[in-house]
Amino acid sequence: MAPNGLRASEIVNNGLPDLFRGINHTTNDATHDLLFNGALMPWPNFHQDVETAYLNFAWIPRIIDHQQASGRVSNWNLQFEQTAVGDETGVQGRWGQHVNQVMSAVFLSQNINIQIGGFRATTSSYSKVPDMAGASRATGALRFVGELKTPWVEQHVLSEAMGDDHTFRHILGGSGWVLPMTTCLDNFNILPRAGDWNKAR
Repeated sequence: MAPNGLRASEIVNNGLPDLFRGINHTTNDATHDLLFNGALMPWPNFHQDVETAYLNFAWIPRIIDHQQASGRVSNWNLQFEQTAVGDETGVQGRWGQHVNQVMSAVFLSQNINIQIGGFRATTSSYSKVPDMAGASRATGALRFVGELKTPWVEQHVLSEAMGDDHTFRHILGGSGWVLPMTTCLDNFNILPRAGDWNKAR
């Protein structure tokens, strides 16, 4: 059966596959004893703004992947998760496969000078090591960073903490978001101030 070519614009419109959580898995809270005390405010039109940005982007119609065009897809097909995860290291591995690898190809296909991968692959001299980083493909200069947590641990779930300001700030601060970050497309700097993180009380 002939495969169906997928363009970058189609790839980014697909959701991430659900993690295949192993029979044995961690239940530990991996956040640190910190609170984020910076300014927070709702983004009322978030979904609409994301959709508008997607629709207005000048996509280059390059095929970057293929999938089975039609017919029954067996449960052993590689489009389904086959790797069981049980801790943060496993989550990082799956993120690398489904986000770092895929989005690096998307960026390359769209002539965007960003490659996502390990922090140590960048030229940054920052002393800590975030779980993932985006960098210039040409120079290795750091563009953004990310921290990953096991999403099935209740203390890591941002959406469930949004009604509780203290808990929400603890997840933000305690997850390691203490790094300067730059978005990859518009160079908007998000720079934490010295007083934005305090010990949780």
